[in-house]
Amino acid sequence: MAHKSIDNPKRDQEIKFDMKTPIVIEPATSFHGEKIPDLIFSTAPSVYGHSFLNDRSLFDRFMLASWTAPASSYGYRETTIARDTDDLLGIEIGYGGERYYELHENGSPVGRTLIENGSATVEQMKAVGRASYDTNFQIPYVPADAYYVMSLAVTEASRGKGIGAMLLNNALEEAQKAGYRTLHLDVLADNPAVEFYKRLGLTCMVESVSPQLREFDLPVEYRMVKRLR
Repeated sequence: MAHKSIDNPKRDQEIKFDMKTPIVIEPATSFHGEKIPDLIFSTAPSVYGHSFLNDRSLFDRFMLASWTAPASSYGYRETTIARDTDDLLGIEIGYGGERYYELHENGSPVGRTLIENGSATVEQMKAVGRASYDTNFQIPYVPADAYYVMSLAVTEASRGKGIGAMLLNNALEEAQKAGYRTLHLDVLADNPAVEFYKRLGLTCMVESVSPQLREFDLPVEYRMVKRLR
């Protein structure tokens, strides 16, 4: 799964920052996990709801376990945060395309950990695996020379302050420095973030829909791309 939500429908020149409270962009740590399930879920509630059997508690447990797991596609090691003096304001989770498939295969160990510690049943994790398998058909191929943004989200209280733009611009800059050819992300067609991404120079290259998922009213998925060189 890879879905995005962004906070700010304003144009870049309209973004205003509260200069009394500097916003810091920096790597996440394991201690930032408390708000992570809410932030990730906010990017694609319909898809995550479907994939986790409409069991929000199960989703939260899975994401918290993923946050500290080694080599996790939702782990803190792959995450950049925006924060002020006291609070986590937003996240960008991303990695190179050469690691995308390896990281996504590591969801199975997280599921086994939940089963072993009694946080999920075998039946639940098998059902999650089947549902996730189906939704992943809407995700196009991620090339090795691309940087992939897995999740971009800002807390509800912090929206409208340009924090999402700061996180995405940071990802673009770091990806370019690392030598990636393009930046990719996936976003649901009904997400207002689509227009935000267009303003930052991303183009919709693919529209994906799975006929099998139409009965669950899951929106079309857009693959959006920006060339870096």
